[in-house]
Amino acid sequence: MIPDKLRTTDIKALLANPPPNHNPLIGTLHADTLINIYDSLSTLQELTVSPPNGELNLSPASSTGLYFLLCCIKNALKFEIDYRASDLNDEH
Repeated sequence: MIPDKLRTTDIKALLANPPPNHNPLIGTLHADTLINIYDSLSTLQELTVSPPNGELNLSPASSTGLYFLLCCIKNALKFEIDYRASDLNDEH
């Protein structure tokens, strides 16, 4: 469980030694996370916008993978908004 508000030093320490369940989209810097999220959403867009037969036919394993990717994206954004956004506002 992440404390309510982490200081930048706490975030750097956490990201230097991530726990086994670390979200792979959360980067060392705020910008790294945003790039990872952008890349993930770009992948999802390419997969879902124009499937060859007009349908997105995913295997059960791929459906589960899609669900986990969406969870990672959502949780990475939540992390940035809830825990790092205040640090960014303090620096500017």
